[in-house]
Amino acid sequence: GVTEFENNAPKWQLLGKIIKAMNVGCGECVFSLGVNIGENEEVMDSLLCAQILKINPKVILTLGANALEFLTGSRSRLSSVHGKIFNYHLSNDSNQSISTKIIPIFHPEYLLINPKMKKTTWADLQQVVTILK
Repeated sequence: GVTEFENNAPKWQLLGKIIKAMNVGCGECVFSLGVNIGENEEVMDSLLCAQILKINPKVILTLGANALEFLTGSRSRLSSVHGKIFNYHLSNDSNQSISTKIIPIFHPEYLLINPKMKKTTWADLQQVVTILK
């Protein structure tokens, strides 16, 4: 949750190291802790969609299966869709809309439990580097 993020939990430290190793420019990465299973889903959906519309990102990384399902409705196993590029379209009632890409990756917490998947995740993230350049 947010407290873990603020306290620099190991999973967020790992994510920071991964992003740094990607060598993307300052300001090219924005983090949102938009998926919180305990919150009112309609409120979370509305807030996250507003953030995405405002930022208009070139690519969205979903960290884990819950985030992917939250944004796309897909219940696909992450092991079968990680690293694949999904086209994503978002609009609101005010006629704002964007088109971007979603790339699902394994959650940093999973990578701490299963370090062998770090190479796989790194390969998935190379697509992000390509999109951002």
